[in-house]
Amino acid sequence: MRYKKTLSQLRVLVFACLFALVSTGAWASALNRSYTADGITIYVGLVPAARMWAHPKIYGGNEVALKVPKGPNMYHVLVALYDRESGRRIKNAKVEMRISPLGLVGPLKPLHPMAIGGDVTYCNYFKMTPDNIYRVRISIHRGTPTRTAEAEFTQRVYPQ
Repeated sequence: MRYKKTLSQLRVLVFACLFALVSTGAWASALNRSYTADGITIYVGLVPAARMWAHPKIYGGNEVALKVPKGPNMYHVLVALYDRESGRRIKNAKVEMRISPLGLVGPLKPLHPMAIGGDVTYCNYFKMTPDNIYRVRISIHRGTPTRTAEAEFTQRVYPQ
């Protein structure tokens, strides 16, 4: 009898913890920012566009960064690609990304190569509302058109 009572209490505790994680957004905030797909390690970064307006000298040498769109909730999304086996940076890829609020479909945009610290990073601007969770899909084309790697994950955006 005592065993059943303890097991029942344990189930209630587990359910309460899961509910707290999901309802507070802690589940989404625990997501990391590196992913692996088809032998490619993908690192993703988000920079609020307002920071780029505030520091034009830092980004001034990059043509893509100079086209900072105005408006609220704009983010500069950067993607760095590495070959998982060799650890070398992938510099000759065609990269596309779609960022969509959960349940909707966002625009598919090319990510443009941008030199940062002598290495190639792929980037573009996306509008994302804070306190939302987004589905992110990245397509990476290397070499022949038939060689495509895809990664999909969720990303939470916090207030700027």
